[in-house]
Amino acid sequence: MRSQVYVLSTAVLAVCSFASMPARADLMMSIQSVTVNAGSTGNLFDVLLTNNGPAPTAVIESFTFGIETIIPGITFTGVTTATSTPYIFGGDSLFGPAIGSGGSGSPLIAGDLFDIPSSGVALDSGKTVGLGSVSFDVDPGVDSGTFSIDLSSLFTSIADSSSQPVDVNLRGGSITVNRAVAMPEPSAVLELFMYAVVVATALIVRRWVAKRPA
Repeated sequence: MRSQVYVLSTAVLAVCSFASMPARADLMMSIQSVTVNAGSTGNLFDVLLTNNGPAPTAVIESFTFGIETIIPGITFTGVTTATSTPYIFGGDSLFGPAIGSGGSGSPLIAGDLFDIPSSGVALDSGKTVGLGSVSFDVDPGVDSGTFSIDLSSLFTSIADSSSQPVDVNLRGGSITVNRAVAMPEPSAVLELFMYAVVVATALIVRRWVAKRPA
């Protein structure tokens, strides 16, 4: 409950502050692109933060991100700190491991705070860290294709150790869905093979009988 209150309150502040921030090219928040199968559950992708600038960033104390993309048949189910890339706050997450939640037809919002007040993490030049591991399910009826997912500027923000907003660019990702081709069960394949053998044998015998002298 505490994490949900923080995420929602920080998201409201992001609405007021992020829209007026000039974007810079040195800090990038992005979504990892993944490929999954229709009918699969517990799929994952990471939301990442990369410092593309020549110098370390300001000390980052908190962040939020939101995904408003609604894809029929794909449900975002939650967000944790178990990112494949090292998590930004490591073992100093105030709200982890669960830092966000979603649901069918609703936006996903997540966020976290460094557990030492007025402190945080500075990213060295070229460094990438994880902000959240997003889990999602795909219904069996989802068609094959690639679906774009984007970060919402209204619910996305980064703050430094003085609770001041830090400029960041946003880059979306994609979910590619493959539909598995239905294959006959091994027993069905064997039965079909045996039937073909019987039919072929019967035809050979019939032709041999027809050609045999009376």
